[in-house]
Amino acid sequence: KVASLRSHLASAAALLKTSEEDVPARVEAMLSRTRTLEHELEAVRGAQRGVEAAELAASAETVGDAKLLVVRRDGLRPDELRELALDLKGRLGSCLVVVGGANDGKGALVGTATEDLVSQGVSAGEIVGFAARELGGGGSRDPLLAQAGGPNDSKMAAALDVAREEAGRALAAL
Repeated sequence: KVASLRSHLASAAALLKTSEEDVPARVEAMLSRTRTLEHELEAVRGAQRGVEAAELAASAETVGDAKLLVVRRDGLRPDELRELALDLKGRLGSCLVVVGGANDGKGALVGTATEDLVSQGVSAGEIVGFAARELGGGGSRDPLLAQAGGPNDSKMAAALDVAREEAGRALAAL
């Protein structure tokens, strides 16, 4: 057992191009560098999402006195979809935003509505809940910010169509 551990340590030292004694410090330095690079990459991705949000916000349609934006962005994690939806909401004033996307074989939706619309009866939770049924799933019911999803990512286009229809109906009724 000890011989096997020594062999593994020698292999690790060779891979890291350091002495066996310096393996822990070298691994710690590499992990620290990896964390730094991951943070830098996330900052770059965040900046890209900001540019994308500005472009998307310009495409919002007006329904009554509010803006409506329903968009698809595949490849984003649910937390990234939520961040994008909130960024869009912050740019549009009185609005209802639904962002959906497929990632790792699953479909995810995030809906958000401004407080003025929620006070008039609009619910992001209801809208993404209806849409999530197309994906074979469900979601939260929070009227201000709701997340939903399901296992049928191939139905994302239909889910977003449902979201657009339900959102349009809700805004037109105000």
